[in-house]
Amino acid sequence: SFNGLGRFDEALARFVEVDTIFRKLELGESVNCAKAMQRSGAALHEMSEYRDAVARFEGAVGVYRKLGLGDSVNCAKALKAGGDALSGLNRYDDALARFEAAVDIYRKLGLGESVNCANTIVRCGDSLRELGRCQEALRNYNAGIAIYSNPNLVKSENIAIAVGQKGALFIRMGQTQAGVQGLQRAIETYESLGLGSSRHCNTTRKELEAALRRLATEEH
Repeated sequence: SFNGLGRFDEALARFVEVDTIFRKLELGESVNCAKAMQRSGAALHEMSEYRDAVARFEGAVGVYRKLGLGDSVNCAKALKAGGDALSGLNRYDDALARFEAAVDIYRKLGLGESVNCANTIVRCGDSLRELGRCQEALRNYNAGIAIYSNPNLVKSENIAIAVGQKGALFIRMGQTQAGVQGLQRAIETYESLGLGSSRHCNTTRKELEAALRRLATEEH
C-alpha cells in the first residue's frame, strides 16, 4: 500500500476516491465507507494534517454509531485514532475523552486485557500526563504495562515505550532516581526484544543521559 511505502499523499488520494464512490452509490453510511474514512484519517495524521484527520475519524465513529456498531472494535479503533490526532493539536482533554471511550468499549466486549486496550490505556496516561494529572497517568501506565506483561501476549516495543514513559513521568514528578531506574528498564526491554538500535530506544537513551546529569546535580 502507499501508506506502507510512506507515500501518504498518494494513499490519501486513493482513500478519498473510494469514499467518493461509496457516497455516489449511497453507501456513505456503510461499514466499508467508515473504514475508508479511517484509512484516509490515518494518512492525514501521518502528514500532520491533524485537524482534517480528526474530522475523518469523527466521521467514521458517527457512521458506526448510526449503524448500531458504537460498541464495536472498529469504533474503538476510530476513537483511539481520533484521540491520537487530537493530541497532535494539543487538545488533551478531548483526546482523553476519546481514549477513555475506546477503553470502555474494549471492556464491554471482554477485551480489557488485549493489546489494543493496553495501547489505549497508555494513551490515556499520555493525555493525563500532559494535563498535569500525574498520579492518574501513573495508574494508567501501570495498568497498560500489567497487560503487556501477560505471558500469553506476544511482547513488542509497546511495553518498552510504556515503561520509558513511566520513567519520564517519575522525572516530571521530581522522583529522578525512580525515573532513571524506569528508563534503564525500558532500554533493557528494548534490547531484550532486539530493538536496541530503534529510534524509540535511542530517544530513551538520550532521556536517560539527561536524567543522570540531573541526578548528579541533585546529589551535589
